[in-house]
Amino acid sequence: MSKAAVIATQLRVSAFQALGFEGVAVADSHEALVRAEALVRSARYAVILITSDVATDWVRSATARALTKPVVLVIPVEQRHGESESSAIRRLVERAVGMDLVGKMMKENES
Repeated sequence: MSKAAVIATQLRVSAFQALGFEGVAVADSHEALVRAEALVRSARYAVILITSDVATDWVRSATARALTKPVVLVIPVEQRHGESESSAIRRLVERAVGMDLVGKMMKENES
């Protein structure tokens, strides 16, 4: 269970995939909830990230309130002027989990 996944819109999911995350593209908050619950049940992920633009239903769900494993984080969708999408995502993930998880995953994928 050392995998990490991200649930986001198609526009954002590809940036996470480029950084080594398994990506799940969704159209809206309801679909994000359904897919998040499926990923949690699979027990294959240590970390699941959901971008804030599709996280509303997840945050309100009973599953989110009762969950202890895996770690499911809602990350805000933001980008500084002139910053690449992947840099913004890497910075957000690092701030959310307290370490450069993306860099670590990229090193593991190279091995």
